Amino acid sequence: MYIDIDDQEEAILLESILDNTPVLLALMDNKFNFIRVNEAYAKADQKPIDFFHGKNHFDLYPNKENEDIFQRVVDSGRSFSIRGKPFEYPDHPEHGISYWDWSLIPIKNNAGKVEKLVLTILEVTEREKAKNELKESYERINFYKNLLAHDMRSILSGISLSLELVKKW
Repeated sequence: MYIDIDDQEEAILLESILDNTPVLLALMDNKFNFIRVNEAYAKADQKPIDFFHGKNHFDLYPNKENEDIFQRVVDSGRSFSIRGKPFEYPDHPEHGISYWDWSLIPIKNNAGKVEKLVLTILEVTEREKAKNELKESYERINFYKNLLAHDMRSILSGISLSLELVKKW
């Protein structure tokens, strides 16, 4: 079934989808200036949506490593994604370190040149904290297991030595 909708209805539908998804979305030009962000993106930084328009991503969030990644996507035309990348808001250090899965997707013109970028971000702080807690728990278990094994070897060694002495008498 095909439903015919006009450009205005399509724009309204797109806006509705963008602003009602929990994934943070940002559309940027190939110089990393914001064209549009969704409600979730703006809310994550406690700013209104229109705050971002025209501002450069790296003026707001300076990070040389990320800037190099963004430039590589523009230069190569290939998407990039990463899981659980730590991030600290420059304007909100009280939030502490959070963790994010993010992807950067190039949008190319007919000539194959990257004109725009779509940044998708999902907060995964709780997942990363749980992974870290699980890792720490595993390390504690291994520590006590190794300690117990060492103690048991010492005890068994003493018993073995005692048995050898008893045999000699």
